[in-house]
Amino acid sequence: MLNISYHPDFMFHKTGKAHPERKERLESVLDVFDSKNVWDTTNEIGAYNVDNEILELIHSSGYIEKIENFCKKGGGSLGPDTDVGSFSFKAAKRAVGAGIKLSEKAIREQKDGFGLVRPPGHHAKIGEAMGFCLFNNLAICAETALETQQRVAIVDFDVHHGNGHQDVFFDRKDVLYLSIHQHPHFPNTGRMNMTGKGSGDGYNINMPLGAGKGDVDYEYVFETLFLPILEQYSPDLVLVSAGYDAHELDNFSGMCLSNEAFESMAKEISGLEVPTVCLLEGGYNTEVLPDSILATLRGFGVMVDYDIEVDRVEQEISEETKQKVNEIKKKLTRWF
Repeated sequence: MLNISYHPDFMFHKTGKAHPERKERLESVLDVFDSKNVWDTTNEIGAYNVDNEILELIHSSGYIEKIENFCKKGGGSLGPDTDVGSFSFKAAKRAVGAGIKLSEKAIREQKDGFGLVRPPGHHAKIGEAMGFCLFNNLAICAETALETQQRVAIVDFDVHHGNGHQDVFFDRKDVLYLSIHQHPHFPNTGRMNMTGKGSGDGYNINMPLGAGKGDVDYEYVFETLFLPILEQYSPDLVLVSAGYDAHELDNFSGMCLSNEAFESMAKEISGLEVPTVCLLEGGYNTEVLPDSILATLRGFGVMVDYDIEVDRVEQEISEETKQKVNEIKKKLTRWF
């Protein structure tokens, strides 16, 4: 039975009514989970309230202290897109704790997990908050897992590139990072030639795609690029930056994914038969986000139905996608 981590603290991360990363995102998900009896077919667990020392596995002590003190004073804007309130520091630590608890259970019990968390994390850098993110939730999970495991893989299908993940692990091979994202788009990182450096050369794989790509493009990238690399890498744990803003009805991207794409990606990752933990990243249309998450849960074997919003038309893999996959394969001689 898949584990789902949620904690009420996530609702107290205040960003303002006009901010896209707001508590209504999770409220809409919880409402649908209740109406579709999702809790009857999953196992709900809480989230650790981690100590600052855990955050220091990735972030500088000065940065952590800055966020803590800023929130204690009532919060405000940490940048052009990242707002916090007085309770945001605690909520952010819970988001990290959810990932760690799910990862521990995934390793120990061989049960996959999904974290309904906020704030998200994949843009957070060692000493900088950005893109709605305070702490790099999955990066910290990876570091804690590596205390007992040898290799961790991070798969990121959020429409925005996870620049925080890339920055942290760029020169390491014990964490493999794979990202499929829209480019050009915020944060304007994640180019194909950024494949890692030093011992990490070949362990940072970016698939940047222009707007308008659909289900078949993502499926092609997973089947011909991501899965072959993951199978060779043979990770002990897979962590997923589960962002749903590539959905065709999400106004934060120009991508055209349906919910079936999220189910398909989850099935392909699940087929690796490696303990897997997903943490919520983006996805800002509260009308479709719940069913996008349900689609992922179904891909991991949860018997739940989700809505299909629009009629699908027959799609063809774009020439751009094919060309870029071939280019990356030529660069990544380690794998191909």
